[in-house]
Amino acid sequence: MIVLKKELEGQYDSIKEVYEILSCILQEEGIIKNKQNLISSLIQREELGPVEIMPNFYLPHIKTDEIEDLVIVNVEGFKNNKILFILVPEENFLSYRECVIKIIMKLDEKDFIKKMESSEKILKEYLESIQK
Repeated sequence: MIVLKKELEGQYDSIKEVYEILSCILQEEGIIKNKQNLISSLIQREELGPVEIMPNFYLPHIKTDEIEDLVIVNVEGFKNNKILFILVPEENFLSYRECVIKIIMKLDEKDFIKKMESSEKILKEYLESIQK
């Protein structure tokens, strides 16, 4: 599991702009293979239904062949919103499915939000404990 916390710099007017900047970051860090494929997949997912799951909280989540391991990215700096990207490898989806469900079920707990606001290390430890 790869867990990242990224702070956006600058102003962004739409979640699609966030997809673009995050995809660039993930490609530069060698986490994804092709940023354009990821952007397209995220946009296609959003066409199926909104990723804003509650006021000011976005949960873009997709299965993709752009990654080899589960990737979770907490993104800050998009207005006053919280964003949690969950990218699941297409090839190993079934092995990560239960973990993703557990994480999604924790989203409405105050403790989860506190962990999102803490350091990358604390968030990763918390998510790994959920996975077990």
